[in-house]
Order: sequence, then structure tokens, then C-alpha cells
Amino acid sequence: MTDLDAYVCFKPAVQLTNVARASKGPILDPSNKRFLVDPGNASALESALALRERGEVLNVVCVSIGAEAFDNTLAWCRAAGADRVLRVDIPSDVNLDARATAALLADTILGLGGKLVFTAQRSIDESNGLVAAALAANLQAAYLSNVVDIQVLKDEVKVSRRIERGHRQLWSAGLPAVVAVDPGRRNSRYVPVANLALAKQVNIEILATSTEDLANLPATMAQTELAPGRVRTRHSGAPAIGGTVAERIQAVTGAASQDVDRNLVLSGDADELASRTLAFLEGKGLLP
Repeated sequence: MTDLDAYVCFKPAVQLTNVARASKGPILDPSNKRFLVDPGNASALESALALRERGEVLNVVCVSIGAEAFDNTLAWCRAAGADRVLRVDIPSDVNLDARATAALLADTILGLGGKLVFTAQRSIDESNGLVAAALAANLQAAYLSNVVDIQVLKDEVKVSRRIERGHRQLWSAGLPAVVAVDPGRRNSRYVPVANLALAKQVNIEILATSTEDLANLPATMAQTELAPGRVRTRHSGAPAIGGTVAERIQAVTGAASQDVDRNLVLSGDADELASRTLAFLEGKGLLP
């Protein structure tokens, strides 16, 4: 039986609830955001849980860095099957870049004795893909990216990476190793609502940080502002309300220019319309 634990770096994704009032500074107004389960992080957790079910790792430990607002989302990790869920507590007004986040994660995982680390290749909110590589550098560990299949044998990790045209690359590395899971690697398991409700009643394990810890983090980048996207007016080819049905259909389908030849609109009794229609089709060569 293995005694190796898998550590999953899990970060809830931020979703804006009011884009127009996003923020006037580098930190989102708490009233304008909520936290969701990030699909990439969920895929990384699913990969670790699959290894535990195969007996290749002993425990699955989720580690996150954030404020108390993360806890409701992190409860999903426990409900999905994680053995432990840890949150490194930082003030809500602290904005860490990728390198600082990786440094704090590395210190935490080293303190816990972790050797096998899973991350998302990228998150859906920032999507920079920098944390996993920076974490491997801080841990002085092998970095395996865009992973779709994983196998752990003693002190070795074997993975396959998806490349173009459906081909795969096979890689292996010794421990310690950071495995960045491809976002489309697999669907996360279904978590029953009852399990999630029970998980939210269990307190997340909190690891406190000091002012000195935060002061020693590398500071290479600083976000200065969050601005909503430019409002773009949608231009439609549909004519004004006064246009005929034929004009509207032609404008929407692009079958005619905006200058419609009104002489093409037929009027008259049924016999006259039939005769003119047949003449038109014959003229176009559509009838014998």
C-alpha cells in the first residue's frame, strides 16, 4: 500500500455579478463577485481522486490560498471526495500575482511534505497558466503540462499529453513533480446536493499567514485596475419596422442588398400572379 499523498491546488473561479460596477481599483468589490467551481481545477481533483481509487495514492489533499469567502466553494472539494481541504488564509484586500501565489503554495506544500502536486493547466477567470510552472520552479520539481492520463508507480509519474491530430506524447518523471491537467481531461464527478450540504457544515482547515510571510513573497507584478469591457453596439441588417416581410427575410439572410427593387414585389389577382411567376421562372431558366 502506498503512503504517497496527492496535493491538489484548488482555486475557486471569480464571476462578476455586475460588470458595469466591477471595481475602481485592483480588487473587486465583494458585492460584485461570487466564487464558482473552476472546471480546470475540478478536472485536476478528479485526476487525483481516480489515482486514489486505483490505490496509487493514499490521500487527496486540496490546498487553496484565499480569504474566508472561498470556504463555501471549497466545501465542494470535500463533497467530491477529498480527504482534507486546507485554506491558507490571506486578507481579502491582498491581491497576489501568479509568482507570489506559487511561492506561498510551495512553502505550504513543502511544510506538509508533499511530493506529488496536481494543478489546473489554467483557470477560467485569469487563464494565464503561470501558477503551475512557477510552482514547479519553487518546489524544484519536474513540470508535466497539458496532461490527459496519469499513472503513479512508486517514485515515478508517467503521463500522456495530447498534441495535434490526436497524437499523444508519453513522459515520465521522478518525484517531486507538478502535474498540470488539461482543462478538457475529464468531467468531474457528480456531487449530490445532500453531500454538499453536509460538507458545508464541516469547517475548512485554516493555515494562518503572518505579515512577515506576505512581506517575503516576490512582488514582480501588480494589478492596478479592473475595468469592464467596452460596450459594443450590435448592428443588425434587419430593416425598419415599416419594411415588408420579404425585405426583412432578405436582410436577415443576406439574400439581397439593402436597396430592394420594389418592382420584384408582385401584385394582382391569382391568375395574373401565376402567369408572371411562371414567366419569371422561365426567364431564369428554372422551367423547361
